[in-house]
Amino acid sequence: MAKDETRSDAVEALLRADEEELRAKRTRLRTFARNVEVAREAIATAQAAAAEIRTHDGVSRADLARTFELTAAERSLLTPARGRSRLAQSEDGTVGPLDSADAQPESETHEVDGQPDSELDSPADQSDAEDQ
Repeated sequence: MAKDETRSDAVEALLRADEEELRAKRTRLRTFARNVEVAREAIATAQAAAAEIRTHDGVSRADLARTFELTAAERSLLTPARGRSRLAQSEDGTVGPLDSADAQPESETHEVDGQPDSELDSPADQSDAEDQ
């Protein structure tokens, strides 16, 4: 009988450890979900601000990228080239999450807007700079 109780105690200890790990995992996942939502809201706000600056102040994508030292990925996300926005826009003009038809996991591509990350200026950016 003592061996059965010892085994039972060992099984219970393993189950408790698994439950603790699951609680910790659940907490991490919930925290991540909240952070993703905050990031999406911040991106939408920054995109709207960039669009307003470009529209009303005549500042090009290239100028914004240089001034704020944007990486290629940040530049693509925050100031998409005309007609190349990967973000879905709703009827009221607000920016939403990636359109599932255009979305690609980061692991599947090393390109920004269809161009390698190493290319700094797209033809659209050059035309933006020439318009100035």
